[in-house]
Amino acid sequence: IIEDSEAVASIGANPAGTLSERNEVFASFQTLAYQKVSIAAASEESKFVAVQDQLYQGNIRVRYAFLRSGETDYTGMATYYRNYLIQKKGMKKLEKTESIPLNLEMVGSINKIQSFLGINYDGTESLTTFEQAQTILTRLLDHQINHINLKYSGWFSGGLEQDYAGKFSVVRNLGGEKGLQKLSDFAKEHQIDLYPAVSFLTAPPNSKGFHQLTMSAKQLDQNGAKFYSYDQVSLSGVAYRSILSPAALQDAIAWFFRKYDKLEIGAVCMEDIANEVFADYTGGNLFDRQSAVNLYQELLAEQRKSQKLMINGSYGYAATLADVILNVPVNDSNYNVTDEAIPFYQIVYHGYKDYSAAPLNTAYSITDDMLKSIEYGASPYFKVMSAPGSKTKNTDYSYLCSNHYETWESDILDYYTKMNSVLAEVRDQVIIGHRKLQEKVYETTYENGISIFVNYSEQAVTINGAEIAAKGFIMVRGAA
Repeated sequence: IIEDSEAVASIGANPAGTLSERNEVFASFQTLAYQKVSIAAASEESKFVAVQDQLYQGNIRVRYAFLRSGETDYTGMATYYRNYLIQKKGMKKLEKTESIPLNLEMVGSINKIQSFLGINYDGTESLTTFEQAQTILTRLLDHQINHINLKYSGWFSGGLEQDYAGKFSVVRNLGGEKGLQKLSDFAKEHQIDLYPAVSFLTAPPNSKGFHQLTMSAKQLDQNGAKFYSYDQVSLSGVAYRSILSPAALQDAIAWFFRKYDKLEIGAVCMEDIANEVFADYTGGNLFDRQSAVNLYQELLAEQRKSQKLMINGSYGYAATLADVILNVPVNDSNYNVTDEAIPFYQIVYHGYKDYSAAPLNTAYSITDDMLKSIEYGASPYFKVMSAPGSKTKNTDYSYLCSNHYETWESDILDYYTKMNSVLAEVRDQVIIGHRKLQEKVYETTYENGISIFVNYSEQAVTINGAEIAAKGFIMVRGAA
């Protein structure tokens, strides 16, 4: 267990027969960051390597634990780490409920080029107003889905391409602050947790209240640090957001919550703070990756005192502080040294955190992704909007064209019902066993004796006298 300096650490592995006769896994630490820099002058180009001002000054600490016989598989390792987090981080078990949560994301607004009297300008296109969000929630409640965590994206200036968080204003086209407060009141009345999403770590360079020269973090070459969006075809950067310096980040969070807390929503979704880590190499004021992680933890812990937290991403420093975790990875890296994915992360956190993989309605195969969520004990997650997909035409958000709620409502109800039928009774239970029974057939066992069997194959299989349909699953009580 890497207890300190995890943000500058890497995990390496070698299979037996390459460098030694045994399988190996090890940690390595980068104590001196570097950057390749090119300087062009006339017809010549010079290249050199820029390095940080000084060696990493933090403590490096790795804890080794010896496991008992019979507990040396990945389930035993994950169980040990879970108990470690309970002891060190004070993780608390989930309360028992009658159903699993439906994690639902609604997209509020996006940037879109508009036209007035033949003149084009950057405008805002509403995809789900606050009133429309309430209508969707009402329909779900009418279908007896009463346990909902609602993430609301694109709700303030800039839409999904959110402006600097320190100077936010609720999008007027969505209903403004009054509309947001009405939605919040409706959610509280029906025990729905509303999590407006916000990105703190970056900002568009021309954002209101953001000054790129004084508020940006620096690279090693002392140019402003940028976070690029890449074109999938050319793999070249097509747009960027500036990365905030640590001081600017603290100011942004302070200014944001000073205004946000007045809305009395009581919950927030941290969009980027659990999936990105940015250093600042400003000359004479080095702020390395580990210092950044320590700052993120402090900021999350402070907000955790007054509101519920949803995080987008699964980084460990944020997971123990979150109530809901979205986009938890369920696949392996596909590196040659790996055999297949295992639910290590899920064994650690199941029964203590509500979590979901990627939205089911963005999956290549929604059936396979549903089965993976059932195998890994993950709650269903869908991403929708009230507007038809045509509203995203000729924008950077055309990938949302198939997320129309009307299109997905029957599937949301169907998949939620299926998943709830087997996962409701184990939501607050820890995973005590996971194994591959045969090719494409897996078993997950919980502490209350319930086992869930998942069959990914195209043919029905029989396990212990019970038939599992092709692309199907069953729950067996008392199988432990």
